[in-house]
Amino acid sequence: MSDSKKILSPFHKRLHSAGRIRVWSIVISIFGELVQPRKQSISVQELLALTGHVDIEENALRTALSRLAKEGWVEREKQGRLAFYSLSETGKKTFLAASERIYNHSFESPSSDWNLAFFKEPISSVKDPVPVGFTLSRQWQLINSEDVSKLDNKEVVLFPTEAVDVPDWALDKLVPEALNRQYSELLSDLSHLNANSGVIKQLSPLSALVLRYLLIHAWRRLVLRHPLVPQGLLPATWPGAMCHQALCELYPKIVTQSEGWWETPTPAKGTEMLKSRFKAN
Repeated sequence: MSDSKKILSPFHKRLHSAGRIRVWSIVISIFGELVQPRKQSISVQELLALTGHVDIEENALRTALSRLAKEGWVEREKQGRLAFYSLSETGKKTFLAASERIYNHSFESPSSDWNLAFFKEPISSVKDPVPVGFTLSRQWQLINSEDVSKLDNKEVVLFPTEAVDVPDWALDKLVPEALNRQYSELLSDLSHLNANSGVIKQLSPLSALVLRYLLIHAWRRLVLRHPLVPQGLLPATWPGAMCHQALCELYPKIVTQSEGWWETPTPAKGTEMLKSRFKAN
């Protein structure tokens, strides 16, 4: 096995071990992580190179692109015999909202306060949008201060509260065991790369690009399942917080190694965007 394959192996295995791959979701990660900073479209041939590196078949990619175009996420443009895709305005807005969470410099909410929200009906049946929160029961949810403003529902009662010293038994109930385990598994792989960061320089630019979107795809699937953690709620040794710290350290190194693959360099503004990800303004 080549050095590149060894480095990519844990992330390749994670991608294929979760059952049938949702290729459309992988494509969204590619657009958000690799394409959007460039403010350019990407050719099907480039996408095939990126996805073929992780054994995604051509037909699966084309089917995913067709679905995303039909649903309004991406737009298709023909240039001669070649097809190019870019995020639609709807796709850009949707990903921009998610990117604030994905690339946040902190794992904690700036506030130590949060809100207990009690819904008149079970949360699963609420028609109006409900912010991502820590679900305590069918009708109770813990929502951080930032996301309370997104709660547009008259059939909910909010109980503002302050940070408390949360006992272990409460944390066990608050954070699903599966989420803890998945963060711990990703942390193990990130920590290994950080401890051997010199190996990143051995990656080809294409392999580094693939590693970038696989990392962000794995991270996105976890971090969008819960809100920014209110200060004082979870310990600093919680695997989610440690995983975020490891990713912040690793990400700039992979970006530097990967950007040389593009035939047309990423514009200066896009490069600035990449450098600002995971960093405080």
